[in-house]
Amino acid sequence: MNEIEDRQGLNEVEKFILVEALENELKKLTSTKDPNSFRNHIVGMAREKYESELASGMADKSPDLFMRGEKVGKLTLVYGEGKPEEVKHKLAVRDYMKLAKWFDEIPDEAIRDYVALNLGDFARYAFGRTGEIADGCEIEEIHYAAIPPQFKYAQVRVDGAKVAEVMGGLLGPTVAGFLGGAE
Repeated sequence: MNEIEDRQGLNEVEKFILVEALENELKKLTSTKDPNSFRNHIVGMAREKYESELASGMADKSPDLFMRGEKVGKLTLVYGEGKPEEVKHKLAVRDYMKLAKWFDEIPDEAIRDYVALNLGDFARYAFGRTGEIADGCEIEEIHYAAIPPQFKYAQVRVDGAKVAEVMGGLLGPTVAGFLGGAE
């Protein structure tokens, strides 16, 4: 464990109590589960900025974090992969009477008996095997919209010693010591 310079006269147990109290309060502020946490508010702002700048090509998924003009860390937004627009083609039965007439022209009676109840499926099967479009059928396009990349999580990395240095005397020696800075 890092030795913490203690100018406030805290003993080991008191230091532990202080750390536990700070940790409990900080967990509330940095919770990823609470949609109203301070962390999720800041991540939400970064997401809004990134997503609004996507079209311009100037979007940054990993902006640096600055405190009083000094870089102290980085926030990285992690997105899953999206899917491009997709178009599929499917044989659709539009006129069952024409399809039935086409089907009657098939010479093999055993096949006709087997598929008579599923003409639409058979027409799609025949199209897939031979490319023939049965009478009463046509090719239908099915469009699936593109799915943009979905936000998964954010990684936040902050250099505690750098924060303590930037904040100067505003933190007090005990907190600065916990962050790895010297007061």
